[in-house]
Amino acid sequence: MKIFTIATDDYLPGVQALRNSLRQFFEPDLTLLTLGQCDLSKIEKIDRIPLEAFGVFECPTDNEWMLRAFQKLLLFNLPFHEKILYLDADQICMKDPTPLFKYPALSMPEMVGVERQYYKGQIMADTGLMVLEPDDDLFVELHHYFYMYTGDLHSADMNIINAFFYDRHPFEFCLLPYHFSMTKRVLTHFPELWNPGKAMFLHFLGPKPWTEEGRNEKEYHEVVKIWEQFR
Repeated sequence: MKIFTIATDDYLPGVQALRNSLRQFFEPDLTLLTLGQCDLSKIEKIDRIPLEAFGVFECPTDNEWMLRAFQKLLLFNLPFHEKILYLDADQICMKDPTPLFKYPALSMPEMVGVERQYYKGQIMADTGLMVLEPDDDLFVELHHYFYMYTGDLHSADMNIINAFFYDRHPFEFCLLPYHFSMTKRVLTHFPELWNPGKAMFLHFLGPKPWTEEGRNEKEYHEVVKIWEQFR
């Protein structure tokens, strides 16, 4: 299965750690989808495709982070008509991810972060890990839905993708357990659920472990130490 991640220049340390962590289990067929200029001298040689080649999602915000996040929707427009695995670059692999390959497209884990999030009473999925299959017709429908959407945008692409599939295709995606992509926030907000030994991936929401701010988060010191093994 092809694996994709998306990164701007400031996320390249995450890409390197993600790939190193995957190499515990196999040599990953990993492609980096870049946004803007990326100095690839900062990372070991990697296949790279400019994400802008597949279009640009404009959105009604001046928030640079949200503008970048919405470009994740272009994953559904990639020219690969086969099942792929998408991973946010702020994750590391803790267990062999091969079992993911048997799940249908679209599959995403339950989001458990600062709180459990819901859309119209339904558990929201974490779009930082997606087993998906690009589809021309689905992308056109998603593209139209994006520009008609008037709901919450606080979580950017996660809001749109959850709303779209719950509203339009409620029986066409699989919700995986939260530990398939366990967020670091579980440690402090749901300590009864924290078990990194059970996690397939650890997801570093919030300040990143390769930044000074992330390294100085005392409550997440033990999680940062796990990430540093793969830097």
